[in-house]
Amino acid sequence: MANARLDRELHQEFHEWIESQRMRGFGAPDLTTNSRSVYVPQQRIDEYFEAGRNVGEILYRLNPDGNLKTYQSTIVKDYSRVLCILLLLGQGHQIEIFVRHTSLCDTRLPFEHKPAHFPVDDDGVDFFERFKEVQWQFCAQPLTYNMDLVYEDAHILPIITKDPIGTGGSAQIFKITLHQAYDELDPHGSSEKKVLSAHLLH
Repeated sequence: MANARLDRELHQEFHEWIESQRMRGFGAPDLTTNSRSVYVPQQRIDEYFEAGRNVGEILYRLNPDGNLKTYQSTIVKDYSRVLCILLLLGQGHQIEIFVRHTSLCDTRLPFEHKPAHFPVDDDGVDFFERFKEVQWQFCAQPLTYNMDLVYEDAHILPIITKDPIGTGGSAQIFKITLHQAYDELDPHGSSEKKVLSAHLLH
């Protein structure tokens, strides 16, 4: 009973932390509208989990017997986004299954289809569709120079502001401000936000 209470409290606390870290972006198919989506910058996740006390406390509260602590460095390095998603779903303890399979690690996100070894919850219920829905806020799409790139509808673009500035042929043109951490347009990087133009085909 005490462990169950700790588990509920942990998931609620993590929900509150995530709420405080979310930023507003734009859904890939909705750049022409005012529809906005939320995402959590990877930098915020890295900072949170690199503070060993945070991830160590989370793993202890998920499993007071201490078994999960053996995976701490692996989780920080390769499964931090996965753990975030599981915690939001109230399935944090499932991380023990995920870390046993490289096919379920952060670099494989986002999952378009249910991968092998994806677990069910404690009641035997498949929670993949819930996982798939939540994962996008941890998979904001970096912007690169690629004229032919087609984004999935669920992708979130880390655009801070956008203003229409005209049309060109079959495209609408926007002036956008891009989150610096997701700017792969400049190979040399920058410490400042970028103001760029984006061309969206009709």
